[in-house]
Amino acid sequence: MRKPPTHEQYAIVSDQVGNRMRYLRKLADHLAARLGRTHELVEAAEKAYDAAYRLRMKLHYASFKSGIMSGKYPDTTPPKPEGESS
Repeated sequence: MRKPPTHEQYAIVSDQVGNRMRYLRKLADHLAARLGRTHELVEAAEKAYDAAYRLRMKLHYASFKSGIMSGKYPDTTPPKPEGESS
């Protein structure tokens, strides 16, 4: 059985994802300048950036050795409106 990643390894991967995020942001901006913000390629690049952002935040919280999160990240699921069943 493999050991889980260390806090330091999570931090390294978080930094690597951050580098890819910069690329995705530039790509989305470049495409938007040429194709317009509503083009499907721009929307796909924006979704890729958003997914990388969520991944980086989870990696960031997992990299904490101690403190408020201690390797856990907050639930980002929006709450259901009152009166709506599960």
